[in-house]
Amino acid sequence: MTCRALVCLAAAWAAAEGSLDAQCNADGCAALPGEDHDWWGAGFLQESYIMASKTSKLSVSESLNKRSALDAEITPATHVINVEDFGQRIVPFPWQIFAFVIGLFAVVAIHEWKVAKGMEPWMVADVSKPSTRLQIMGVFGASGGFVSMSMVVPISLDFSLSLGAGATTSGLLVSAGVISSSIAIVVSKSLANERKWDQKFFRNLGIVCPALCLFLGFLGAIFLQMTATSTNNILIWGIILTSGQISAFLGTLPAIPGAVFWGMITPQKDRTYWMVLNQCSRNFGLVIGPLYFALLKLGVTGGGERVNVRCMMAWTQLFLLVLATVNLMFGVFAVPAVLPKTLAGDGSQEEPDQEQSASSSAGTAVVAIEASQDQLCDKDREQIVSNMIMYSFERPLTVSAVEVSTVMMLEVFYGWDSYTSGVAFASIALGGMLMSMVGAVLMRYGIAGESQVFFGSAVAGLLGSLLLFDTGFTAVLGPWGLLIADGFIYGGASVANGIAEGWASRAAKAGTSFSLADYRTKNALTTIVSRCMGPIIGRFLVDYGGRNFYALLQGIVIFMSCRTVYKTCRMVWDFDSSAAAEKLIAKAGKEAAATEKTNAVTKDVSEVVENSPETAAELNNELDAPETSKDVDEAKP
Repeated sequence: MTCRALVCLAAAWAAAEGSLDAQCNADGCAALPGEDHDWWGAGFLQESYIMASKTSKLSVSESLNKRSALDAEITPATHVINVEDFGQRIVPFPWQIFAFVIGLFAVVAIHEWKVAKGMEPWMVADVSKPSTRLQIMGVFGASGGFVSMSMVVPISLDFSLSLGAGATTSGLLVSAGVISSSIAIVVSKSLANERKWDQKFFRNLGIVCPALCLFLGFLGAIFLQMTATSTNNILIWGIILTSGQISAFLGTLPAIPGAVFWGMITPQKDRTYWMVLNQCSRNFGLVIGPLYFALLKLGVTGGGERVNVRCMMAWTQLFLLVLATVNLMFGVFAVPAVLPKTLAGDGSQEEPDQEQSASSSAGTAVVAIEASQDQLCDKDREQIVSNMIMYSFERPLTVSAVEVSTVMMLEVFYGWDSYTSGVAFASIALGGMLMSMVGAVLMRYGIAGESQVFFGSAVAGLLGSLLLFDTGFTAVLGPWGLLIADGFIYGGASVANGIAEGWASRAAKAGTSFSLADYRTKNALTTIVSRCMGPIIGRFLVDYGGRNFYALLQGIVIFMSCRTVYKTCRMVWDFDSSAAAEKLIAKAGKEAAATEKTNAVTKDVSEVVENSPETAAELNNELDAPETSKDVDEAKP
C-alpha cells in the first residue's frame, strides 16, 4: 500500500509539471492523518485559490458560455499572480501567547508528576467504567486535522510563491506528510498489542509524541516569523519540509494504539454511534476552519495593510498549535493511567448479547432486533472487515474528486468567483454534518436500524451521481443542480463512512488477522492511496471530458461502493435474528425472575428486622461469621 501511495504522489507531481501545468498536485493528497484516518476536504480550498486568478483572466460571459476546462487550463494561474503585490508588513508574536502555553505545559508537568506518584488523572472518576469524557474528547479531536487543512491550504499557494516556488511545491507542502505518515502507520501497528495491553506505555506514547510535535511546531512558527523577509529560500524549504516529515511521523505514531484503546473503552453497541459523531466533527472542522481563519486574519491585520504572507502562515500555525495544546490537555487529564483486567485482557469489550433491546416498556416503541456484527461467525466477521476496507478505498476516491471538481466547475463553467465557490462547498460540508447528526439520532433512539441507515445513505449517494449529469432537469438547474448532487453524495458518504467504521470495529476480533489494529492499519493505507488518486482523476475527467463524462465515471465508482454496502448489509439481514431474539427474551425473563426473587427476600428480611431486633442481631452475626475452614484460616491474624 505504501508503495502505491508513493507512485500516486509521483504521478501527481508529473501531471502538475506537465499538461495540467502545476495545478493538479495542489489538489493532491490530504493533510497529515491523525487519530482518525479520514482526510476529507484538503483539496477544495486550495482549488479555490488556484482558480481565482484564472477566472479573472476569463470574462464572465466566456465562463457562462461554458468555455472548455481544457482551454482554461492552458495558461498557468500562477503566471498572473504578482508576488510584489503581497504584503510586507510583519506582525510580531505577543509574549502573552507563549506565557499561556508555557503555563499549560507547567500544569501538565505537575499533573504527570502526581500521576507517577499514584494519583489518577483529574478527569478520571471510575476506572472500571468507560467514560463518556473520553468519547467526547475523541469527537473533539477528530475535527482538529480538518480545521488545520481548511486554514493552511488557502494560503499555501501564496506562501510557496513568496519562496520562489509554484503550485506544484504548494501541493507538496500540503501532502508531503503522507509519506512519513504511511511509514508511521506501519510502525504504529507493531506498537498495538491487543492481547498484552500496556496502558502505561500507550498513555506515555499519546502524551510524548504530541508534545514533541507541538515543540517542533512552535519552533517552526518562530522560524517562519524570523525569516519572513529572508531570501534564503532553499534553506527555508529544507527546514520546513524536514520538520513537517518529522512531525507527521510522530503525530501518526500513536494512531493504531489509540484505535485499539478506543475499542477497549467503547461498548460494542455504541461504536457505530460514536463513529458517526466523529464524522460530524470532521465536517464541522471544514465548516469552522474558514471562520477561524477570517477571525485570525482580522485580528492580525487589525483592518490595516496586508501582512507578509510568511508572517500570516506563522500566525496560522501558532493559532493551530494553541488549539492542539488544549486538545492535548484533555488527553492528559481524561486518559486513565491503568485499566482493569476486564478491559485490557483481550483488547476489546466483547458483548455477546444483542445490540438492541427488545424492551416493550410503556411509551417505548418496539424495534425489530438487528444482528450485531460481533454475533456473526468468524468467517462473516472477517468478510465484513474486508468489505469495509474496500469501502474505505471507494468512498474517499469519490469524495476527494468531488471536493476539487465542484469548485473548478463552478468557477470555470459557471463564472462563480472563488469566495462564493468556497462558501458554497462549505455549506455542502455543513449539510453532511447535519445528515450525520440525523443518522446518529435515528440509530440511537431505534427509529431506524443501522443497516437501513447505512444502505439508505449509499443509495442517496447513487441518486446524487445521477444528478451530476448536465442534461434535462439538471441542465435547467445549472450550478444549483451540481450543488444538490454534491449534497447527496457528500452527505450520504458522511453518514455511511461513520457506520462503516463502526461496523468494522465491531466485527474485528482481537488475536486474529482481522483484529482492530489490522483493520485500522489497512484502512489508513487504502485511504491514503485513494485520496492521492481522487483529485487527480477528478480534474483530469473535467478537463478532458466535461461535466457529463466526470458524472459517468463518478456514477460507476459510487455504484461500486453502493454494491459493497449492500453485500455487507445483506450479511446482517440474512443472520438468524429470530434465534437471537429468543435468546434475548429468555435472558430478560431470567433477569426479571431473579430481580423479583431478590426483592421478595429483601422484603421478608426487612419485616423480620422490624419485628425482632434480637433476630436481626443474630442474622448480622451469621453474615459476618466465616463459612468455611479456609475462611477461618484467612481470618486469623
